[in-house]
Amino acid sequence: EKKWLDLPWQKVRKSVEVKLFEQDGELYVLAKSEGRRAKETAMRRKRLARLLKTLRALRQSLPSRDQLLMRLGAAKSEAGRAFQFVHLQVPGEKQEVTRETFQFHVDKKKLQQAEWRDGTTCFARTSPQKTLPCSGRAMCN
Repeated sequence: EKKWLDLPWQKVRKSVEVKLFEQDGELYVLAKSEGRRAKETAMRRKRLARLLKTLRALRQSLPSRDQLLMRLGAAKSEAGRAFQFVHLQVPGEKQEVTRETFQFHVDKKKLQQAEWRDGTTCFARTSPQKTLPCSGRAMCN
């Protein structure tokens, strides 16, 4: 990962930059696109906003615990990966649903890290015919 940081970005198109790194006979390409970054951020924020609206509505209506859990499951399904940025506190099995027992907040640090990675993709090219997504999680989506 440190080797990636030292390499300069090369502009290949108006809004696309790449870094090339060769190791063990494989060529790694790290690509960054501002257009893709904007698109990924907008899609995530739209899903997150919809999820937060649903959670606020649930907090206002305070359904039974069973109904709350079912609605949370539906909200999680609809939110997709945006759900990972919200921390939930749900009432215990014998607890009543109140504003104190049902709470949520956005993990801003985790959201910022995801937005920092938006628009960046890594590929490993082992031969002229074969290009595979990079397996390194630190720099790749």
